[in-house]
Amino acid sequence: MAAASLELDSPEISALLDRLTREDVVGQLIERRGRMAHLATEAGDVKLDWVDQVAWALDHPDAIDGVETLAESIRSRFAHVVWSGMGGSIQAVHTLKGMGLLDSNPPSVHPLDSTDPAALNRLLRELGSDGDLPAALGRTLMVGVSMGMTSEEPITHLRWFEGLLRAHGVDDPAQHMMVMTLPGSFLDQFAQERGAPRVDIQLDGESHTPGRMSAPSTRVFRHTAATIPVDMPSAEPISMLSRVNSSVTGNRDRINWVTGVAVRNEAPRSPTARRRIQSQNCSGSG
Repeated sequence: MAAASLELDSPEISALLDRLTREDVVGQLIERRGRMAHLATEAGDVKLDWVDQVAWALDHPDAIDGVETLAESIRSRFAHVVWSGMGGSIQAVHTLKGMGLLDSNPPSVHPLDSTDPAALNRLLRELGSDGDLPAALGRTLMVGVSMGMTSEEPITHLRWFEGLLRAHGVDDPAQHMMVMTLPGSFLDQFAQERGAPRVDIQLDGESHTPGRMSAPSTRVFRHTAATIPVDMPSAEPISMLSRVNSSVTGNRDRINWVTGVAVRNEAPRSPTARRRIQSQNCSGSG
């Protein structure tokens, strides 16, 4: 397709949008059916909860308050948070950090998605940049993330980190580790054996979101977003996405301001989608 044909008002784009409407793609996504459900199924599980998890969160403010409570606890105890995961599991963390949204206040955020010794050494240099690595480790939390049942890399990271803490005399290493994963996964078992806490990936306690869709509704994104300062001015990349120009004045706003675009101009147009949303609004079930 030629570059000129990528304009939003091009015939090709118009034809594609017409097809999406004609085939009721949004309705398929919301109702977990048809071709969309087939494409989103992994090991028998339809991973489409990302479609309406933002709406669910907005309808359940207590869940968002819980995110803020945990985030505040982390901020009060730790100067560094290492997010350990592979691929899409922590891509949201990489994105927020790459946009510069995590640079202005503690805790400092360190994505870790490699078991290469060079990556581990680079992390240690970042943590010990003030020359006192043992003290820095005592103020560091590692969060292992796995959106599947058998991921091994976060376990490798956590086991390495646990040994590092012990070698430097940090008391109770389990209090410096947390996992976000599915119940019964290898990572969950690792945490249980050590008494480290596990937090659900989704705010509603379910596990039907693939790693590549960890933003904007999972705890991976929301706990990271909760560290963005309240007075953060609108950055150009965010403005390009959502045109957010209003001030952010509270905890709930801080977590939701980036995700607002997901429930704005892309309101479903299909009859089935509208009926689903109207039904949810009437029942209050989100």
